[in-house]
Amino acid sequence: MQFYHPGLRAPWSSDSGAGRFLRRALFALVLSVAGLLPAAGSIYAQHLKLDALCAQANRIFRGTVLTVTAGQVSVGGGSLPTATYKIQVKDTMAGTVAETVTLTMVSEPKARPQQGNIQRQPVLELPTLEEGKEYLLFLTKPSKIGLTSPVGLVQGCFTITKKGDTEFAVNGVNNAGLGIGDGGPVKYEELAKRIQALRPN
Repeated sequence: MQFYHPGLRAPWSSDSGAGRFLRRALFALVLSVAGLLPAAGSIYAQHLKLDALCAQANRIFRGTVLTVTAGQVSVGGGSLPTATYKIQVKDTMAGTVAETVTLTMVSEPKARPQQGNIQRQPVLELPTLEEGKEYLLFLTKPSKIGLTSPVGLVQGCFTITKKGDTEFAVNGVNNAGLGIGDGGPVKYEELAKRIQALRPN
Protein backbone atom coordinates (compact mmCIF):
# COMPACT_ATOMS: atom_id res chain seq x y z
CA MET A 1 0.00 0.00 0.00
CA GLN A 2 1.23 3.47 -0.78
CA PHE A 3 0.44 6.94 0.53
CA TYR A 4 -0.33 9.80 -1.87
CA HIS A 5 -0.29 13.44 -0.87
CA PRO A 6 -2.59 15.73 -2.93
CA GLY A 7 -0.10 18.60 -2.86
CA LEU A 8 2.80 16.77 -4.47
CA ARG A 9 4.06 17.93 -7.85
CA ALA A 10 6.57 16.48 -10.30
CA PRO A 11 9.79 17.59 -8.51
CA TRP A 12 8.67 15.77 -5.37
CA SER A 13 8.09 12.54 -7.24
CA SER A 14 11.69 12.35 -8.43
CA ASP A 15 13.63 9.21 -7.67
CA SER A 16 16.68 11.32 -6.85
CA GLY A 17 18.10 11.42 -3.34
CA ALA A 18 16.49 14.80 -2.75
CA GLY A 19 13.12 13.52 -3.96
CA ARG A 20 13.24 10.50 -1.66
CA PHE A 21 14.24 12.68 1.29
CA LEU A 22 11.34 15.08 0.67
CA ARG A 23 8.86 12.22 0.39
CA ARG A 24 10.03 10.69 3.66
CA ALA A 25 10.03 14.06 5.42
CA LEU A 26 6.50 14.88 4.25
CA PHE A 27 5.14 11.48 5.20
CA ALA A 28 6.83 11.67 8.60
CA LEU A 29 5.16 15.02 9.17
CA VAL A 30 1.72 13.60 8.33
CA LEU A 31 2.21 10.63 10.66
CA SER A 32 3.55 12.89 13.38
CA VAL A 33 0.42 15.05 13.19
CA ALA A 34 -1.68 11.87 13.33
CA GLY A 35 0.23 10.78 16.44
CA LEU A 36 1.88 7.74 14.88
CA LEU A 37 5.42 9.07 15.16
CA PRO A 38 6.98 10.96 18.06
CA ALA A 39 8.61 13.50 15.75
CA ALA A 40 8.61 14.41 12.08
CA GLY A 41 12.18 13.20 11.69
CA SER A 42 11.45 9.72 12.94
CA ILE A 43 10.51 8.13 9.62
CA TYR A 44 12.57 5.01 9.07
CA ALA A 45 15.14 5.35 6.29
CA GLN A 46 16.96 2.13 7.21
CA HIS A 47 15.88 -1.44 7.67
CA LEU A 48 15.07 -2.43 11.23
CA LYS A 49 16.52 -5.53 12.85
CA LEU A 50 14.28 -7.86 14.81
CA ASP A 51 15.53 -6.54 18.16
CA ALA A 52 14.52 -3.00 17.16
CA LEU A 53 11.05 -4.14 16.05
CA CYS A 54 10.59 -5.93 19.38
CA ALA A 55 11.86 -2.99 21.45
CA GLN A 56 9.64 -0.43 19.72
CA ALA A 57 6.43 -2.47 19.57
CA ASN A 58 3.62 -1.84 22.05
CA ARG A 59 1.96 -5.13 21.09
CA ILE A 60 3.13 -8.17 19.12
CA PHE A 61 0.64 -10.79 18.04
CA ARG A 62 -0.42 -13.16 15.29
CA GLY A 63 -3.93 -13.22 13.92
CA THR A 64 -6.30 -13.59 10.97
CA VAL A 65 -8.14 -10.61 9.44
CA LEU A 66 -11.89 -11.14 9.70
CA THR A 67 -13.15 -7.88 8.18
CA VAL A 68 -11.80 -4.70 6.56
CA THR A 69 -13.76 -1.42 6.68
CA ALA A 70 -12.75 1.77 4.86
CA GLY A 71 -13.16 5.13 6.58
CA GLN A 72 -11.43 8.42 7.28
CA VAL A 73 -10.16 10.44 10.22
CA SER A 74 -9.83 14.20 10.68
CA VAL A 75 -6.32 15.40 11.44
CA GLY A 76 -4.43 18.67 11.04
CA GLY A 77 -7.36 20.49 9.45
CA GLY A 78 -7.85 17.79 6.81
CA SER A 79 -8.64 14.11 6.65
CA LEU A 80 -6.79 10.87 6.03
CA PRO A 81 -8.24 7.66 4.55
CA THR A 82 -8.22 4.77 7.00
CA ALA A 83 -8.84 1.05 7.11
CA THR A 84 -10.27 -0.61 10.20
CA TYR A 85 -9.38 -4.27 10.66
CA LYS A 86 -11.12 -6.78 12.89
CA ILE A 87 -8.59 -9.50 13.73
CA GLN A 88 -8.99 -12.89 15.41
CA VAL A 89 -5.88 -13.29 17.56
CA LYS A 90 -4.14 -16.68 17.51
CA ASP A 91 -0.98 -15.99 19.49
CA THR A 92 0.11 -13.06 21.71
CA MET A 93 3.85 -12.51 22.09
CA ALA A 94 4.00 -9.11 23.79
CA GLY A 95 1.57 -6.67 25.36
CA THR A 96 -2.05 -7.16 26.32
CA VAL A 97 -4.21 -8.41 23.46
CA ALA A 98 -7.82 -9.61 23.53
CA GLU A 99 -9.07 -12.63 21.58
CA THR A 100 -10.45 -10.26 18.94
CA VAL A 101 -8.98 -6.81 18.29
CA THR A 102 -9.95 -3.86 16.11
CA LEU A 103 -7.17 -1.77 14.55
CA THR A 104 -7.46 1.44 12.56
CA MET A 105 -4.58 2.40 10.26
CA VAL A 106 -3.93 5.10 7.67
CA SER A 107 -4.63 3.64 4.24
CA GLU A 108 -4.28 4.40 0.57
CA PRO A 109 -6.99 6.47 -1.22
CA LYS A 110 -9.30 4.36 -3.40
CA ALA A 111 -8.22 6.28 -6.49
CA ARG A 112 -4.72 7.55 -7.17
CA PRO A 113 -4.85 11.38 -7.20
CA GLN A 114 -4.25 12.99 -10.60
CA GLN A 115 -3.87 16.56 -11.87
CA GLY A 116 -4.39 16.98 -15.59
CA ASN A 117 -2.22 14.38 -17.32
CA ILE A 118 0.10 14.05 -14.32
CA GLN A 119 -0.60 11.25 -11.90
CA ARG A 120 0.48 11.76 -8.31
CA GLN A 121 3.38 9.60 -7.22
CA PRO A 122 3.45 7.55 -4.00
CA VAL A 123 5.22 9.14 -1.04
CA LEU A 124 6.02 5.95 0.87
CA GLU A 125 4.65 2.45 1.07
CA LEU A 126 2.04 1.78 3.75
CA PRO A 127 1.13 -1.62 5.17
CA THR A 128 -2.21 -3.11 4.17
CA LEU A 129 -3.95 -6.23 5.48
CA GLU A 130 -6.22 -8.47 3.44
CA GLU A 131 -9.35 -10.19 4.69
CA GLY A 132 -8.81 -13.88 5.36
CA LYS A 133 -5.02 -13.64 5.53
CA GLU A 134 -2.87 -14.27 8.60
CA TYR A 135 -0.26 -11.83 9.89
CA LEU A 136 2.31 -11.32 12.61
CA LEU A 137 2.12 -7.68 13.68
CA PHE A 138 4.49 -5.46 15.65
CA LEU A 139 2.23 -2.52 16.50
CA THR A 140 2.82 0.99 17.81
CA LYS A 141 0.80 2.32 20.73
CA PRO A 142 -2.53 3.76 19.50
CA SER A 143 -2.46 7.54 19.04
CA LYS A 144 -4.82 10.02 20.68
CA ILE A 145 -7.08 9.83 17.64
CA GLY A 146 -7.13 6.04 17.69
CA LEU A 147 -4.69 5.26 14.89
CA THR A 148 -2.00 2.62 15.04
CA SER A 149 0.62 1.30 12.64
CA PRO A 150 3.13 -1.53 12.40
CA VAL A 151 6.57 -0.48 13.66
CA GLY A 152 8.62 0.66 10.68
CA LEU A 153 5.45 0.56 8.54
CA VAL A 154 5.68 -2.54 6.26
CA GLN A 155 8.70 -3.79 8.22
CA GLY A 156 6.52 -4.62 11.22
CA CYS A 157 3.86 -6.45 9.19
CA PHE A 158 4.66 -10.12 8.43
CA THR A 159 2.48 -12.26 6.20
CA ILE A 160 2.18 -15.87 7.35
CA THR A 161 2.21 -18.57 4.67
CA LYS A 162 2.45 -22.35 4.74
CA LYS A 163 4.36 -24.76 2.54
CA GLY A 164 3.65 -28.34 3.40
CA ASP A 165 3.75 -28.59 7.17
CA THR A 166 6.10 -25.61 7.59
CA GLU A 167 4.96 -22.04 8.24
CA PHE A 168 6.91 -19.05 6.97
CA ALA A 169 6.83 -15.30 7.70
CA VAL A 170 7.91 -12.41 5.48
CA ASN A 171 7.48 -8.65 5.90
CA GLY A 172 6.97 -5.87 3.37
CA VAL A 173 10.69 -5.49 2.63
CA ASN A 174 11.25 -9.23 2.16
CA ASN A 175 12.88 -9.41 5.62
CA ALA A 176 15.79 -7.25 4.47
CA GLY A 177 17.98 -6.23 7.40
CA LEU A 178 15.97 -8.35 9.86
CA GLY A 179 19.08 -10.18 11.01
CA ILE A 180 17.74 -13.66 10.30
CA GLY A 181 19.13 -15.39 7.23
CA ASP A 182 19.91 -13.49 4.05
CA GLY A 183 16.46 -12.06 3.37
CA GLY A 184 13.30 -13.72 2.15
CA PRO A 185 10.77 -15.77 4.13
CA VAL A 186 11.94 -17.30 7.41
CA LYS A 187 10.47 -20.20 9.33
CA TYR A 188 7.76 -18.87 11.63
CA GLU A 189 8.81 -21.21 14.44
CA GLU A 190 12.34 -19.78 14.43
CA LEU A 191 11.06 -16.19 14.27
CA ALA A 192 8.65 -16.77 17.15
CA LYS A 193 11.41 -18.22 19.35
CA ARG A 194 13.63 -15.20 18.73
CA ILE A 195 10.79 -12.78 19.52
CA GLN A 196 10.02 -14.59 22.78
CA ALA A 197 13.69 -14.35 23.77
CA LEU A 198 13.80 -10.63 23.00
CA ARG A 199 10.37 -9.76 24.46
CA PRO A 200 9.36 -12.28 27.13
CA ASN A 201 5.67 -11.55 27.77
